[in-house]
Order: sequence, then structure tokens, then C-alpha cells
Amino acid sequence: MTANEWVEVTPGGTAPTAREGHAAGFDSTNGRMWVFGGLDGPFDGSGSRQNDLHYYDVTANEWVEVTPGGTAPTARYAQRAEWDDAGGRLWIFAGNTDTGAVNDLFYYDLQARLSVAIL
Repeated sequence: MTANEWVEVTPGGTAPTAREGHAAGFDSTNGRMWVFGGLDGPFDGSGSRQNDLHYYDVTANEWVEVTPGGTAPTARYAQRAEWDDAGGRLWIFAGNTDTGAVNDLFYYDLQARLSVAIL
């Protein structure tokens, strides 16, 4: 590998299904890219909305599916996510569900391993 080039990665583990409109955030403390939800094919808007949570572990080069406790966000796509390194939380806001656009707010707490709705 040389500097300034793309490199395709072929990780092991349980990867998310192919999808669009998902949200991702990078946990630089643990070297993990978190991926939540999205729309899996077909990609014409008629695909299935997801509310699963996975992370890619950079060191291990593998995907891991996570099943948190608590109340998960409803399945959605086109939501926004941000990772909070200091708090160890993945924040999820809004998106499109089966019933239309929502503006709810959730976070996944890595230490507690649960999803929390903010009302």
C-alpha cells in the first residue's frame, strides 16, 4: 500500500446487509465504526427499513452485530447519527419509518449496552 490511495477491506464476522440511507459514526477510543438502520434492497424506496446495530472493529478486521437492551428506535432510514467518544454513546436522530418522517432522539450507551429514548 502506498500513501494517498483507496484500499478495499474484506472483514470477517456478521456484516450488515447491503443498504442505503443508514447512519454511521466512528468510535476513535475503541477503533470501531458503528452502523445503524437503513434501507436494504431493492433500492427504489420499496426496500425493508432496518433498526439493527453493527460495528466494524478496525483492529480485529471484523463485523459484530450488537443486540442492545432497552427500547430500540423503530426501523428507519435517512436518520442522522453521531458518536460521542467522551460519553461512549451513539446518538440517533429522526429518519423515515414505515409511518413517515419522525423527529425522535435515541442513544445507544456502550457501557450500559442499551438503547435509551429521549422524550
